[in-house]
Amino acid sequence: MPFGYIGQNQTKQKVKNSGVLSSFEISHLEKQGHAGGSLQHISTTTFSSSSAVNITEGFKGYDVFFAQVIGLSGSGNMNFGMQFYESGVLETTGVYEYAQQYIQSDSGNGVEHSTSASRLVMNSIQSTDSTGLYIYFYNFPDSSKYSFYTFQTTTSYVADFEMKFGGGILKQKSVVDGVSFTPNTGTISGTIKLFGVKEI
Repeated sequence: MPFGYIGQNQTKQKVKNSGVLSSFEISHLEKQGHAGGSLQHISTTTFSSSSAVNITEGFKGYDVFFAQVIGLSGSGNMNFGMQFYESGVLETTGVYEYAQQYIQSDSGNGVEHSTSASRLVMNSIQSTDSTGLYIYFYNFPDSSKYSFYTFQTTTSYVADFEMKFGGGILKQKSVVDGVSFTPNTGTISGTIKLFGVKEI
């Protein structure tokens, strides 16, 4: 099919257009994996009553990764967080930094932050919850840069609805090749889909 182009006065142009891709053309290119921002599925991990979910395959070939956490639930009241693998070794010391904001439907709101965290906490879970979140990871394969992430999540917190967003960083220049998702207590169940974000 013909696509738009950037340029003018092309003498051999057979299709007349403004040089701007339509939404249909962008959708078609993304489905074929040719447009920047296309998500390339890497893996799907489904887990039940797990104390840790380790994804240590697939974090290569992209500068940006996207994780979709679906149907997340826990065995009790807890929080959901993660740690990074550096060249196959799980980093568990206080070298993480994060900042995040939460807003609750009962007008409660605030910020949470740390400059010396040993684990990156993203949201709270209750045993009656089934929640979800998405996470973007940056610079994982690049040993000359810090690896960092951004996230957004929604959940019910006590009797209220809560929305939380934020991000953090592993302030060490290293190759990050895996993530360990964990609750601070008990077990978790759900599904995590990992994608690479294709660049132009």
